[in-house]
Amino acid sequence: MVPGFQWRKIGKVNIFGVHGVFANPWVNHKREEMGEILGEDPSRGLLFNVREVERVDRPGAEAILEMARKAPKGGILGHNLSAYFVAEHMNPGEPIPIFERDREAINYFGKELALGEPTEAGERRRFPRI
Repeated sequence: MVPGFQWRKIGKVNIFGVHGVFANPWVNHKREEMGEILGEDPSRGLLFNVREVERVDRPGAEAILEMARKAPKGGILGHNLSAYFVAEHMNPGEPIPIFERDREAINYFGKELALGEPTEAGERRRFPRI
């Protein structure tokens, strides 16, 4: 099964939703696609949603970690075997958290999720929307 990949941005956080089988031979293509997005639209945070990943292999886990390391603040959302397989490939003491629930990720990224681009009139909100 070819892996699916969705990208969206909330505030200053890029969110990559991955589903299906995130394994060879498709991993390199998806890694390039993610790298292009991060190159064109850098952000303060990067969240990988791996809840719907059925299976991930070593190259897939390494691709996820490589992308998460590129952001100043990276995280993984998922409470399944795929998330734990990715965690097994982290370096000891690596600061990439794995969240079980949406609320944990929202608390972690907090301000980055609330920050948005200025409006067309150049106005900024006095208090960021959360």
